[in-house]
Amino acid sequence: MKKMLALALVVLSLTGCGTPPPRHAVKEAAVRLELVGLGTCSGTIIGPHAILSAAHCFAEPAPIKVNGVLVKVVKEIDDDADHSILIVDQTYTYWAQRVAAPVQGEAVQLWGNPDGKTDWYRRGYVVGSDKDENGKPVLVYDVNGFFGDSGSGVFDVDGNLVAVTSVCVFDSREGVPFKMMGSYYFNFTPQEWAQAAM
Repeated sequence: MKKMLALALVVLSLTGCGTPPPRHAVKEAAVRLELVGLGTCSGTIIGPHAILSAAHCFAEPAPIKVNGVLVKVVKEIDDDADHSILIVDQTYTYWAQRVAAPVQGEAVQLWGNPDGKTDWYRRGYVVGSDKDENGKPVLVYDVNGFFGDSGSGVFDVDGNLVAVTSVCVFDSREGVPFKMMGSYYFNFTPQEWAQAAM
């Protein structure tokens, strides 16, 4: 009996079966960004000194607090697709791992800070793709959001970072509103991603 149990455990470990990481483990990488005097955004820790967010959050210069702690931005790396990596003077012990962008039908989850609130969790699915007013492709989720959610990391069910919220996809007809969140595809070079890992 012991041999059969041991064999079953070996088979399970080789087939990759197991429990996904708990939500709170991924949540440690999701942060609230306060742009002092301007408002709030969201971000994700992606390295020991690096935070990923939406570039439009930093259109105006302002001191930045990460989860209430004032940080100094040593370097800002933009990818011209509304993403910014902030290299800061703080050291973090937990950060998200990045994988490829999700596909239609894939479940996603995020923590954001809508309307100045803190740490709001939502879950949904990739519904498809759209284009913004400039023709740039946008990945769309059936997740509602608001000002302050910009820059929040989008995670797959295993807790891997797959995207960053940047836009709202909205319309209305006969007074009935339609609104979902969307992301642009990352456009950082391998060298720029490597800087975030240092």
